[in-house]
Amino acid sequence: MGAGSGLVLIILGVLNIVLGQFVAGLWYALIGMFLRSGARASYQQLVVRRALQGVPVKGLMTEKVVTVSPSLTLAEVVRDYFMKHRFHAYPVLEDGELRGMVNLHDVKRFDEPEWRDRRNTVRPGICRD
Repeated sequence: MGAGSGLVLIILGVLNIVLGQFVAGLWYALIGMFLRSGARASYQQLVVRRALQGVPVKGLMTEKVVTVSPSLTLAEVVRDYFMKHRFHAYPVLEDGELRGMVNLHDVKRFDEPEWRDRRNTVRPGICRD
């Protein structure tokens, strides 16, 4: 319903623009695009909800969480974690306490030669809280 209404508004907007009512046509088209986008997002949420219905959370979780130490260099994290495991982010634990997360985006902020520098460890500032 929302996707169809959005399409009608987009067509109405294009028609208004062709007929010389640019501002009104632009508004119709923008509102139509917004409705279509909302309808698509709602449908995707419905599909995911149905796919996960009846699946316990335990079935989706990793039982043994792989963590990294804040003293590791970025080179060590890339070599020993990102290249060996299937995860895209790792919790950073220090003395059993969560200090943040490190992910590939964090590592990519540095040029590869900087990864071996002992000053570029997985400490706050590099990892996300």
